[in-house]
Amino acid sequence: MSGIFVSYRRDDRPGFAGRLTEAALSGRWTATVRYDWGAEHEERFDLRVEGDEVFGTASYLGVPRIVEHGALLDDARLRFVTRTEAVTGETIRELTHSYRGRIRHDGIHFVLETTGQSGLAPVEFIARRAE
Repeated sequence: MSGIFVSYRRDDRPGFAGRLTEAALSGRWTATVRYDWGAEHEERFDLRVEGDEVFGTASYLGVPRIVEHGALLDDARLRFVTRTEAVTGETIRELTHSYRGRIRHDGIHFVLETTGQSGLAPVEFIARRAE
């Protein structure tokens, strides 16, 4: 739990104590992500926080992608976007990967939604602080 600040309410449910800080989020995170088509990849998130902005890289299919439009939100939440290109024959499509995350006691709980290609379902996973 290094760098994650948590507290427990009277009912003992995990909660977040106060505002998300740079120290709570900045650094390297890893997650095993099982994509909706069955592929499984170990993804890395190298994140840096400055004020309410999130910068860095997030891998998709094992390849680091630049974090765009990264923001910290209230209630220990963050969001950002990465982009990739999908090539089918001679057709190239830009895919946008939208990440929404919430800091919990056991890591960052993410929902990943990809647009630009039909038939892709949202993917949920937990990123944990890298050793």
